[in-house]
Amino acid sequence: MASSLVVPGGGLQGFLLQLHDALRSSDTSSAALQGCSLIRSLAESCVTSSGDDILALQISLVFSKENGLLSFIYKSLGVEDFRECREEALKFILAFVEKIGPKIQPYAQDVKRICVTVYTKDRSAKCGIPALELLIK
Repeated sequence: MASSLVVPGGGLQGFLLQLHDALRSSDTSSAALQGCSLIRSLAESCVTSSGDDILALQISLVFSKENGLLSFIYKSLGVEDFRECREEALKFILAFVEKIGPKIQPYAQDVKRICVTVYTKDRSAKCGIPALELLIK
């Protein structure tokens, strides 16, 4: 099962790579819709899987500095059409942090930094509220 999480173009890693590719699309409206769908698929993949090895892999992929969700949120800040995707991503991270508990520790500073950045740069409450909730966790 873990192998499907790391196959490029498939599984969790594939969802994250496609999500980052969506940011490069010239049709940001369609790409944003696809991005939200990818985040939901990513969340479902993380919720339905179990096992310590799989969880460790999920954590490393979700919080990857290059292609993880925090990186996606940061890169999408300047694109208005991706606001709903940022909201979905922040809500997923909040649920994921609750699932992984203290295993978030190595990534806590990165999460804090992106939450503060979103809260100060994204002018909508739609993203600011989940960022603040995540900061409180």
